[in-house]
Amino acid sequence: MKEFKNKVALITGAGNGFGQEFAKEACRRGMKMMLADIDENDLKRTQSWVKDHGGEAEICVADVSLEEECDKLVKAAMDAFGRIDLLINDAGVAIGGSVTELPSRDWEWIVHVNDFAHIYTMKRVIPIMKSQAPPATS
Repeated sequence: MKEFKNKVALITGAGNGFGQEFAKEACRRGMKMMLADIDENDLKRTQSWVKDHGGEAEICVADVSLEEECDKLVKAAMDAFGRIDLLINDAGVAIGGSVTELPSRDWEWIVHVNDFAHIYTMKRVIPIMKSQAPPATS
């Protein structure tokens, strides 16, 4: 994609850190956005920044470690904008500690957020993007 203006970005982990910075850059490029994060207050802060800088952003509070929450997120994006042109899977977590000392449940949470969440969203968004692609010319 070379032209970003008026395209739609779905950004997970948009409440802070790199996700928030991706949202700011998408705003600067004139994109519309569906912003997702598990923390509603952080998400609203990012949305406010975007709107204060002339951008358009909707929000969806979602725990992307859960597949059904990814369904909700993608549906919210499609309901709001009717398309998704860019997916930025930025949601991620980390817990400090030794591999041998962290409880298995913590590892399961880390893997679900850092790996499965990306699979869950790509599984839903890639078919949407393919259906939006212009027909190949020969």
